[in-house]
Amino acid sequence: PRAQAQPAGSAEGGAGRDVRSRAVASPPAAPAEERTDTVHPTTGPFVGTQLDQSMTVDELQPFYNGYRTGYRSVPPSDETKGFIQPSMIEGQIPPELEGTLLRNGPAYFEREGDLNKRYLDGDGMVTSIAFKDGKAFFRNKFVQTECFKAEQEAGKYLEPSIFTAEDPRKPIWWHRTAVDMVGIDRGFTGDPQMKHNGAYNVINWGGSLVAVDYAKPYELDPKNLETIGHGASDLSSTMHTSHYRVMAEADGSSRLVSMLNKINWRNHTTTSNFCEFDEQGNKVKDLTYVFPAAYVHDMIVTDDYYVLFDCPVRMHLKNTFINYPQGKTSLSESIAEDTSRKPMFRLFPRHDGVEEKVIATDKFCFSYHHVNGWQEGDKLIFDTTTWPKFTLYFLDIVDADGKVFWPKMSFTRFVLDLKTGECDAFDLDNHPCEYPAVAPCATGRPYRHAYLCTSAHAAADNDEISGPIHQLTKVSMASADPYCKETKVEHYYPGDTRFCMEPLFIPRSQENSGIHGKGGEGEDDGWLIGLVNNAGSTTDCVIIDCKDFAAGPVCTLHLPRYVPMGVHGSWSPEYIAGPEPQDVDTEAISNTH
Repeated sequence: PRAQAQPAGSAEGGAGRDVRSRAVASPPAAPAEERTDTVHPTTGPFVGTQLDQSMTVDELQPFYNGYRTGYRSVPPSDETKGFIQPSMIEGQIPPELEGTLLRNGPAYFEREGDLNKRYLDGDGMVTSIAFKDGKAFFRNKFVQTECFKAEQEAGKYLEPSIFTAEDPRKPIWWHRTAVDMVGIDRGFTGDPQMKHNGAYNVINWGGSLVAVDYAKPYELDPKNLETIGHGASDLSSTMHTSHYRVMAEADGSSRLVSMLNKINWRNHTTTSNFCEFDEQGNKVKDLTYVFPAAYVHDMIVTDDYYVLFDCPVRMHLKNTFINYPQGKTSLSESIAEDTSRKPMFRLFPRHDGVEEKVIATDKFCFSYHHVNGWQEGDKLIFDTTTWPKFTLYFLDIVDADGKVFWPKMSFTRFVLDLKTGECDAFDLDNHPCEYPAVAPCATGRPYRHAYLCTSAHAAADNDEISGPIHQLTKVSMASADPYCKETKVEHYYPGDTRFCMEPLFIPRSQENSGIHGKGGEGEDDGWLIGLVNNAGSTTDCVIIDCKDFAAGPVCTLHLPRYVPMGVHGSWSPEYIAGPEPQDVDTEAISNTH
């Protein structure tokens, strides 16, 4: 279904706009009257003809106004649980669908009478939807980090955050100079300690359910999402980021691979730590590599390598030494674009007998979230989402207008020659895209199908500006050949005031889940599942049959609580955080939002 309603709100922004606006500043907005003049083709050839290019930059602003409303705050008192009532379900939940959708993201951005946090600094809220026997159980719970509990009790912010310029510590200049930069309280290490909010991802692996932010994982109780704490298992004891990969090994087993990157501008190095966990949750590998200072966000894992995309960035001297100590910029704004060097791929060995490699590309670009990659003979293929100008776009994502804060990304393939060190690059699709996903069976293997959030609009009067990330897209390559450029693109466009979040692919059966590297049918034999924000007022969960993608959802669940635009999530084949379906009558929940 494509309910096409006029986005609420008027065009905002301009030179006088407060670029420090916060998530809480976006009020809820309801969809307005219907419009019928927008055309959104669902299929088409590569070259971008699918994009609606009928509107100017100013005419796109209502879409951004609607998008921004997806970042309003949720009070901790709004936690709830219960089965979603049949009256709130359109279509039918696939009866064979069993497991749990896990989502995490910042959800609480202000404390009464105190400063407001930027989006990624909000307190983390885990949302779960457990499916079994055609029923769905909803639960949302805030991650009870040490800082969350202390700040709730104090009624104010106590710790500094990565993305917020304001600082609750006073005087700011002293804490940011003597403590953060010099490290007088930590042996003069100069390693700033920021608040952990447990807000970026949630993973269920090897008997451990873990919420994680930029580094610190917190164990959760799989029965009810209550926070157990850091250090309860190997997975929750190991510092790692929100990005991980699950790899199939030669013996048929699977491993979860985590990473942690630390930049030290004082000695101009980055330290990357990679850990691997077996199916029982035991840490079976722990490797560390050091290289020249770089900002890396995500990774690709192949049979032989951990692969990082080293974006061309440098220290922003003015922000680091002048603006940050004065509280004018956040810690995250201490990096800037470096046009003096090329982007590089850093290939670190997973095991002995493999040589570390660095391969540069002539394509000057940046990337946060990667699609997939694999090795094939002397080639290593690296698929990712790229854009040409550096920006920490998620810093002010709640104030996005397409002009400044939202880069126009492309789905890009790099083919690295492991013998010659050469690198070829070309785009597979040029829809502005983010939050890619592939089938579990395709991770680290040749594949044909990718799923992304994409923009449906491009400005008619400025080729650098697109609309906000809006729809779900399936990109299918004609073959798994590394140099295949023939693609088929299909979209699910939910409506003008509805905005899709990161999708996840769910195999139709566990047998398909285990088909590694064969490509073809197993990769799209299942469902794509994701949350959709309805202009900041309500949230839906959509389930799409990937074999008939453009037909839209086979089922839409209207969630009983509003869930802000989240960060990342995962799918667990285990039914967790919910009672048995036979208890539906005693565990029903009303749709009160």
